[in-house]
Amino acid sequence: MTTEMMSLLTFAMTCLIVLLVQATIAMKAYGISYFMSNRDEAPAEESPLAQRFKRIVSNNIETGFIFVALVLVAAQTEVSNGLTVWGSIVFAGARILYPVIYAAGIPVVRTLVWDTGIVALFVIFTGIVTA
Repeated sequence: MTTEMMSLLTFAMTCLIVLLVQATIAMKAYGISYFMSNRDEAPAEESPLAQRFKRIVSNNIETGFIFVALVLVAAQTEVSNGLTVWGSIVFAGARILYPVIYAAGIPVVRTLVWDTGIVALFVIFTGIVTA
């Protein structure tokens, strides 16, 4: 398995863990009956941590599909070079750190980690198109 694919697998498992944490927080905060319902009506107030995890999941979706596309293009075109390898490692690492830092409420560092992940996507893209 290439480093890029291993990074994709790591990102996928990170997303799964974040989803499970989000669900656990929601269940504890709103009770099992709300969690098992259709959730047609939102709870009166969500905790800051629950709100953060919703945004973390949303952000994983927003950036994740780009990462998936880039890694799959690299695999399909058999491109693997320093830029695609390191871009993938840095992106996956940033996506591991991001939920921890965001959940802890560290605003400036959170933004820098997010920016690092975005730059890594551009690095992967550059590695593909310059191969």
